[in-house]
Formats: sequence, C-alpha cells, structure tokens
Amino acid sequence: MKNLKSLLLIAVFTLGLAGVANAQKIGHIDFEKLVAEMPQTKTLKLDMEKLGKTYQDEITRNGKEN
Repeated sequence: MKNLKSLLLIAVFTLGLAGVANAQKIGHIDFEKLVAEMPQTKTLKLDMEKLGKTYQDEITRNGKEN
C-alpha cells in the first residue's frame, strides 16, 4: 500500500512537471511579416490606393475649376 501511494505521488508529480514545462515554451514571430502576407492586407492596400487616387483626382479636378 505504501509503494502504491509512493508510485501515485511520483506519477502525479511527474505529470505536473510536464504541464509546467509545456507552459513555459515561448515563441517569437515577425508580426509585420505575418500581417503583410495576409490576403486581407493586400486587398486593403489595393483598396486604399484606389481610394487615394480617387481623392487625388477629385482634388486636382476641384483645383482646375477654381
């Protein structure tokens, strides 16, 4: 019975340490590269360029009218 308790205690302790070891893994990512590679970012960039060109054309047109 004493051996069973010891074995159980060792098993719980070992499993507990495995959980702690997994919790301390740290990863690093290049966030700018990640965002730049997203399809939504590319689409948004194109949309913003189109909108900027539209506004620039409108400003140029209004400047010529005055």
